[in-house]
Amino acid sequence: MVVDDLIIPALIAGVTAAIYGGYAYLTGKLTTPGEPFVPEKLIGTVIVSFGVGIAMSYAGMPVEQTTFYGVLITIGAVEAGQKIVKPFFNWLRKMFDVPIPTLFGKK
Repeated sequence: MVVDDLIIPALIAGVTAAIYGGYAYLTGKLTTPGEPFVPEKLIGTVIVSFGVGIAMSYAGMPVEQTTFYGVLITIGAVEAGQKIVKPFFNWLRKMFDVPIPTLFGKK
């Protein structure tokens, strides 16, 4: 049945990942040292972790602590990359005083 084969394992994976995410936040593995406890960040981390666990389940990945942290590190790297690239493009916009697409010959 669909419920037994897909839904229940995905929910279990989501709950497992949510526990891993909450644990990682509470132990400081996902925060900056000395950062104060913020309940909204914990709740957000648990919700995102639940979704990541479901996605990992549907992708056929095992929802284990090391695999889960690897996925979270990848998400964090993408976020950090976006935060680095955005100021660079803002600098280019200011330097050339033109929209970014026109810098590359597109209109």
